[in-house]
Amino acid sequence: MVRILSVSQKQFVRIDGCDSTMRDLERGAPQGSVPSPLLYSLYTAPLADIAKHQNVRYQFFADDIQLYVSFKLHDASDIFSIKDSVQKCLCDI
Repeated sequence: MVRILSVSQKQFVRIDGCDSTMRDLERGAPQGSVPSPLLYSLYTAPLADIAKHQNVRYQFFADDIQLYVSFKLHDASDIFSIKDSVQKCLCDI
């Protein structure tokens, strides 16, 4: 399972228990902030379309967005394909 996890203003990817390097987030609403419902809707509306375009699943929460991909590993090249989809999704976001 590939998960993109945010900690404070940092983010990393977890694949089968192995974590990538922690990266600073340059944009976004701080976790725990209270934007108005309209601002939240404006901020998150295009994110669903971006994730769908890259075949990445998502869940929106009040102060968190989770992107994830579920797949069965048939050969080693699958992991690179999945990684590329997640990276493209993050770049588009």
